Amino acid sequence: MSWNLFKVSALSIRQSKNKSERLVLYNVNVPVNLIPNENVFSVIRDTIVCDFDNDSSIYFQLSAVYTLVHRDTGDLRTRTGSFNSRNCQPSQLSTHQRFEADTFIDFARANSSVEVALQKLTANYAADGQTWSLQDLKSIIFSFQCRLHPTHRLFTIRPQLRHVEASETHKHAEFNLEAG
Repeated sequence: MSWNLFKVSALSIRQSKNKSERLVLYNVNVPVNLIPNENVFSVIRDTIVCDFDNDSSIYFQLSAVYTLVHRDTGDLRTRTGSFNSRNCQPSQLSTHQRFEADTFIDFARANSSVEVALQKLTANYAADGQTWSLQDLKSIIFSFQCRLHPTHRLFTIRPQLRHVEASETHKHAEFNLEAG
């Protein structure tokens, strides 16, 4: 299961309106057992600062991977970001925020503890009134996004995200992180 790995799933998307920009997404998965390890937040911050050169247009949001149980049948479903498959509203743990390296660790500590995540996910579910309830939390996902020029140094340090062919609309890469 990919939710139990401390890793980045990265995507570089060629923008159709402006071929001179790439939308780069980094989804950083933090397994529930690593959430109390405060070094994890430093590793995430340092990866974003290094890979994106601390660009001022980086935004991020927190979501989660979690398991739901059906009250009547006991069926289980693992979800990423949405309690209700009929409702596209994500179960957000935070709204989109501008990434600021100086405040990121404090924000991450305050908004991604297991207790806070469970509280927010449970509250989001209770307002929905469905027959599914939260069973457990698998991981927290830090989703970062930024628009970059194709010559940005990220494409040198992560060449697997570079668009080589004119027909390529997106590139995907994954890499593991070390919690230390």
